[in-house]
Amino acid sequence: MQLPERQRRPRSRRRPWWLAAAAAYVAVLVGLTWLAFAAAVPMRKAVTSAEFQAAIRDVRNPVTEADLPRILPGIPIYPGARLDPLRLTETTRSAREGAPRIHLSAPASPSQIRAFYRSHMAGWELDRESSDEDTLIFRRGDEWCRVYVMPDLPLGLGEGERSTFTVRYDERQEGER
Repeated sequence: MQLPERQRRPRSRRRPWWLAAAAAYVAVLVGLTWLAFAAAVPMRKAVTSAEFQAAIRDVRNPVTEADLPRILPGIPIYPGARLDPLRLTETTRSAREGAPRIHLSAPASPSQIRAFYRSHMAGWELDRESSDEDTLIFRRGDEWCRVYVMPDLPLGLGEGERSTFTVRYDERQEGER
């Protein structure tokens, strides 16, 4: 039996109750998942104003080749070596903190650089050479100088053979670290 048009119940235009319940359920799950993830992953500490100012100072006043004799007293620099521009901020920061780690790049093979430092470190005693021969460690009293040498990766720029090396100067005994 069919009811006349006037006696039929009009359809509700409201959304079904279960749709709102499903949306609330999903929102609760997403919120709980986010809270669990945030609790599991430690937050990075906030950068202090002093750290930010030090980083800006490193960028504005970088170390130059003219500063090297003052930073590395009595340590020769390989002829033709230049500061590594990719690590200039790290070099500047370490020089300011008092234990300079100078990153350089030179148009020479690692063996040529090692031979230069073995022969030109007047007054320094070769304390030891690491087993892989990438590191030379020199000692003069309480002062230490470490020279780490490695070949550059060939980039196909036609520069020939280049090597990067790090000269690290420290006035403390090795056991004090």
